[in-house]
Amino acid sequence: MDMALRNIKKKFKEIKGRIGELLQNPEKRKNIIYFGAVLAVIIVILVIYIITSKNISSIERNALMKQSDDVISYLDYLDVDDVKTEDYILFALNYSNDTNSKSILTSTALSELVGSKFNTNLSADDIKNNGITEKLLDQKIVYNTGDDSYELSLAKKSAGIIAKTQVNYYKVKSVKKINKKKYNIVYQKYIIENPYDVLNYYISYNAENNDFYDITPLRNYLAGSDNIATFKKAIKDEDIDKFAKKDKKIKVTYVVKDDSLLIDKIGRCTLC
Repeated sequence: MDMALRNIKKKFKEIKGRIGELLQNPEKRKNIIYFGAVLAVIIVILVIYIITSKNISSIERNALMKQSDDVISYLDYLDVDDVKTEDYILFALNYSNDTNSKSILTSTALSELVGSKFNTNLSADDIKNNGITEKLLDQKIVYNTGDDSYELSLAKKSAGIIAKTQVNYYKVKSVKKINKKKYNIVYQKYIIENPYDVLNYYISYNAENNDFYDITPLRNYLAGSDNIATFKKAIKDEDIDKFAKKDKKIKVTYVVKDDSLLIDKIGRCTLC
């Protein structure tokens, strides 16, 4: 150990002496200063590039928020620890029914819809071969072998069941640009144990503020005549703490592929 330490000290002295000799030479000192200045400029340029490349433009943010608003209400259909084919089927069927009023989709149509929202190579054969699982049965999904299609049950829940059904709400906590084709959005998950608390809050808000906040989407969902995605979109982010409690955080990675923003990865965010 002592020998090694002596060798390190000796080498340090040699380097120090060499630098001293160079600085004593006017021409070499000039070159060192010039090289140092160029290096400093390069470092500054690199730092500025790294900082600016991580900044999210308003156009990027708007595109991200639009995609987020479009899919976030359906996050509950996905197992954040391990997204399986059955999760994609549930996501696609519910999304299609809510946005296009189509509750029956072939394996090919499901594959195309999933491919327009997720960065995955889930094929029509993958979906067809999945068949009906316990999770799909629980959600009243039917597989029609005749035309290779999956069907979402449109049976309405009673107002009593809806009142007792927990609602999960996801609020954007942070948005981070990884590179020009990858972004992370961290969502804070909130649990609304009693959806009537939401309606009661906005009824009180309207009365106390002589204001009019449209509670029609809330009433319609609670009456069983509208979907849960519409209910969630009627909630203001800034009000969520009034009637919900915080749960875990979820991180969703979005990537740009063929000029489309797609979900690439979903997972828990323990360190966010």
